[in-house]
Amino acid sequence: MISNGMMGALGVLTTEGDSLLPRGYVANPETFDFPIMTEKVEGPHMDRLWARDPSIESAVIVAAERLVKRGAVALASDCGLFSWHQPAVAAAAEETLMLGLRDKVMGQVNLVFAGLNSIGDGGSFTLTSGVLDRDPIRMGTGAAAANGALGGFVLGAAIEMPRGLRINVVSPGLLDVSVLRYGEWFPGHEPVSSKRVGLASPAG
Repeated sequence: MISNGMMGALGVLTTEGDSLLPRGYVANPETFDFPIMTEKVEGPHMDRLWARDPSIESAVIVAAERLVKRGAVALASDCGLFSWHQPAVAAAAEETLMLGLRDKVMGQVNLVFAGLNSIGDGGSFTLTSGVLDRDPIRMGTGAAAANGALGGFVLGAAIEMPRGLRINVVSPGLLDVSVLRYGEWFPGHEPVSSKRVGLASPAG
């Protein structure tokens, strides 16, 4: 496995593992003037690739997801036959985006709808978004989309709330409790206190 430890690299799916191919091949880090990283797809022997064996698609997706988690911003492969499995990889990427919209966005939106008939007059809802729709990072497109959707929902819902109800959204940066897990993705970001975020509420 070749890795330069940098974010923003080209991710290359390979059938060769650690084999270093001559300069000029896509999996050789000296071929390009930008960083690359490789990930071996387990099991894609040439006969299975030629046969368009659908059973290896899960291995292709797993390897692609590993590259994305390591910081790849684009994907390629050392074998053109992998293109037969490109739709499966694209579908997996779409599902990753939809996961954030379903869970982070619709989870909170549905909570508001469910609480409208339970909360007292003048009560308030506080949703949690983030900063990535305003201060994006690499590999943060899904989170940025979710944050923007939440902000739009709150702006629209705020002027339609009945019985004096209020709604707002807090958009903290990197929480202090998340630094160990996500800190490397937020270079230069000052962690914010999760306790302070938890005390946020609509004014007035």
